[in-house]
Parts: sequence; structure tokens; C-alpha cells
Amino acid sequence: MLDAYPQEFINFLMTEQERGRDPTLEDRRATSINFYDGRPYGDEVEGRSQAVTRDVAEVIDTQQVGILNTILASGKAVEFESETEQQTDENGQPAMQPVMGPDGQPAMDEQGQPIMRPVMVDYGEEATAAVRYQFLRKQNGYRVLHDVLKAGQMEMTGIVKTYAEPQPDKREDRRLLADELVEHDEYGLMTADGLRVVSADPIVDGDELIYDAVVLIPQPPAFCDRPVPNEFFRVAPDATSLDEAIYVGERMRKTLGDLVKLGYDSKQLGPLIGNGNANTVLEHARDANRSQTAYSVGQRDGANRLVWLEEEYPLYDLNGDGIAERLFVHRVGNVVLKVMEVDEQPYSLWSPFPRQHRLVGDSTADKTMDIQRIRSVLLRQGLDSQYLANSPRTVVSEDSMTVDTIDDLLTVRAGSLIRHRGSTPPQPFQQQDTSANAFNGMEMMSAERESRTGVTRQSQGLNPDTMNKTASGLAMNMAQSQQIEQYVTRNFAEFIVAPMFAKRYRLMRRYGQPFRMKIEGKYRTVDPRRWPEDIDMNINVGLGTGNKDQKLTFRTALLQFQRECMMGGLPIVT
Repeated sequence: MLDAYPQEFINFLMTEQERGRDPTLEDRRATSINFYDGRPYGDEVEGRSQAVTRDVAEVIDTQQVGILNTILASGKAVEFESETEQQTDENGQPAMQPVMGPDGQPAMDEQGQPIMRPVMVDYGEEATAAVRYQFLRKQNGYRVLHDVLKAGQMEMTGIVKTYAEPQPDKREDRRLLADELVEHDEYGLMTADGLRVVSADPIVDGDELIYDAVVLIPQPPAFCDRPVPNEFFRVAPDATSLDEAIYVGERMRKTLGDLVKLGYDSKQLGPLIGNGNANTVLEHARDANRSQTAYSVGQRDGANRLVWLEEEYPLYDLNGDGIAERLFVHRVGNVVLKVMEVDEQPYSLWSPFPRQHRLVGDSTADKTMDIQRIRSVLLRQGLDSQYLANSPRTVVSEDSMTVDTIDDLLTVRAGSLIRHRGSTPPQPFQQQDTSANAFNGMEMMSAERESRTGVTRQSQGLNPDTMNKTASGLAMNMAQSQQIEQYVTRNFAEFIVAPMFAKRYRLMRRYGQPFRMKIEGKYRTVDPRRWPEDIDMNINVGLGTGNKDQKLTFRTALLQFQRECMMGGLPIVT
């Protein structure tokens, strides 16, 4: 039987969920996707050019390559920092190691005992390597960053959910002695070390009674990051921060079988109403190039029946203590399946160009769509002008027309005759080619696009005639063009990578188990449970960090200066 919750609480959830959907933002996002895909604008004329430029796609894709390369290639885009601490063993005692002498052997004290010293460990360095390893190696971390980055650049916001997903117990066959099995009031048979026993068949081995048993071994949770589609995400409209929002949540299309896997009773799920169909404007824009979508399969029955599962994280005073706690809620329609108190909401959200005092900022597409529209119009005009100049119309005097003149003109064949009457033959209509003006206008709008987005022809590797040929001039142009990309990269690191890694750190510290991984070329056992509760984070990409070439140049100059100081007998301060 499902727990009963106050109707006031259910009404609050349903009202806040409806408030969290913004149709205006959905329309803007759908428009951005249509521009990215280069779809027609709806004002096309039959027989005229219908070409569409791809400025939005060009800018977004070019920026995305540079941003992903910066985040992934740097190795430590986001870094945890902590003071070096003394390592402890599994029993909580200080870990010690012998002091090595000059001969490589342990140094001895006066009593002939090895001189020991505490083992010091930098948990910040360890956590940085471990969180990055779990993010990139234990899931498709590149795809997570790719999708969230592209969503923000195209749809104003990119959202990712960071969570720990419970894993099913592992079944293992064991042979156990009779004294290794104990009775438990709730779980029945269990092993002496606390594992649940699924079955235990007695067999006789000589004079001893043993059991062929199947035990369940608990598995640590999997730490996951999942991009959330904007059309399914809900947040209170007055929120300026997800962590302080009154309501945060998402809709998920789930089958009844999926809900059973989450631990809900199948008998209680039968009466749930909901078919999982709610095709929004934004979803329609995503699937415009497909003939079959999630809504083409129809309604399925039984365990495959689809419902909308609402996963919500409201701030609500459910226990009546006068303080609104952050809750975790699973709900289908007006039926609440589960409620529990949690420490934080799991989502991170970013916009490429944040707006002050607002949660949702501007996208890269917002800065480019009007330019694409203007350049498309100019391109169409230029092509139409060239079409008319290359294939001019024909002027025919009514006095020179016969019944065959029009047919002869419409029959374009090499060497064919054109029949007419009188001394005035049909003449080509001289159409002035004005395409050069249109193409010059396109160049002007290209320059406007470069100044807005920082994506220049130089940064794309092109070689226009106007490009500065000198190395210093090229370096200056590249540095200026990269400022906007660095700004977007910094925002992505601040609002997605850093909070996502911080949430992972807290989840691994709470639920993680020891594992082995390679850190700085050596395999080590990492135990997240020993990490400090509070830790600092440092972001090493974007504005204010410089690039690798600049750092290398500065260090090379510093090394040369130090060499000159040493040759002159001056001391070196390190």
C-alpha cells in the first residue's frame, strides 16, 4: 500500500510543475534548432532561390571543438585542492613507512629498530584524478560534455544530472559450513559475514555437513551523469539558482517495468494513468528530420506501458517544523510513489552568456540567428540575379509572333529553329547582374558575425587575402578572436564541470568503495571514504588562466633569466 500524503502537498507539486514549463522559451529553443538545421523560413517563393546559410551551425560547431579540446586536453580543467594530511589505515590508525637511508635500506635507530615516519597524502590530487577517472572511464563522459555544451549553445541552457544509481546484487555460488549460516528475522538465512543467502542445499562431505549456497553480494552504486533535455526539465520561474529554487525536477518517460526495477510494487502500479505522450514544440523540432519518433510506436501494454514519472526536488515543509526541507519525490500524475529528505538537488545548469539576476541567459544561436537570416536573404538575391543573368528572359513583339514562336522559345535544343513573323526577331532581355552587391553585403554580415562570436576565418584555419601574414599579427588576431571562446569556456567550467565534479566528489565520498587506479604512472588504492568533507576547487581554463603556449613562453624566459643570474653568481630563489 502506498503511503498517503496531504492533498495540499500533491497540489503544490502539480502547480509548481506547471509553472516550471515556459512555452516562450520552448518556442525560442525550437527556432534555434530550426536555424541550426538550416530549415526553410516559410517565406520561400516557387521558382526563386530557397538557399539557407548555416551560420548558426558553423559558429556553434567551431566553438564546440575548441571548448571540448580545452576541457578534455588540459587534464585538470577543474582541480581539487587540500592540505597534505597524514594517511590512516583501515582501522583509522596513522599509516607509517620506514625512512630510507642513503644506501636504499631502512634507517635504524639506536635500538636497531627501523625509523618510521607518517605517510602523507594529498587528497586533493587524489580526488582530482579519481573523479576524472570515474567520469571519463566508467561512463561516456565525452558524450555528456558534448551534449550539455551543445544544448547550452543552441538552446540557451544545458542541464546535467549527477546521481548515484544503485546496482543489483551479484549472485555467487559458495560452499558453506553449517556454522557459517545464521538465521535472520527479516532476511531469513544469512552468512556469518552478513551476506543474504538465496538458497542453501545441504550435502554430505564425509562426516561433515556442508551447503551449496547462492549468496547475494552487494555492489557499490554507479556514479552517473546524464544530460537532461530542456523540454523535460522544470524549475520555478522565480529561481536565480538551482540550489535555492523552490522547485526543481524533470519528467521521464518510463515503462511500468522500469518502475518495478526502481523498487515499486507492480500490483500498486497497475492503476496508474498516463501514456507517456506529450509531443512538445521543442521535441517536434528535434525530430523534424525523422519519419519515426518516440510517438510513432503507439501504446504498449503490460510491463511496457509508458507513463510519465515526475522526479522532483521541492523545498517544502512536510514535517511541520516550520523549515522547508529539500525533498526527493517520485510521482505519476497525482499519485506520489516516494518521498524522502535529501541534502541537495542533483542538477547543474549553464548558459553560454549568463544574464544578471536570471537563471537563463543567452545562447550562441541567439547572437547568430539574425545574421543567418540576413545572409540567407542576400544569398538568395545574389543567386536569383545570377540565374537571371545566365538565363535571361526573351522579349517577343506581338507583331512578330506566330502560333509556333512561343513553343520554339520554350524548346531549348542546340541548333533548333525559332519561327517568327516580320523583321524583328525575339530579343534577349538584358538583365543587369547585381549579385556582386548581394555578396558584398554577405561579407559585411560575416564581419559582424565574427565580432559577435569570435569565430573568425583565421581561427577556422582559412586563408583569406586580407589575413595578416606576420606571425605576431596572426598571434594578435588569434588572441583577440579567442576571448569570447575563452569566456564561454570559463562559463561552461564554472557552471557545469565544477558543480558536476563537486557533486560527484560528495557522492563518491559517501557511497564509494576502495578501487585501484593509476595516478602519475603508479597504481594506487583510492578510498573515497577518507577524503576530507570540505575541499577547495580551482578552475584552470578560460579567462584568467592563460594558454599553454603563453605559460611555456614565460617559463622559458624565466629559465633563461635564472641561468644568467647563476652565471653571475647571484642566488636563485625557488
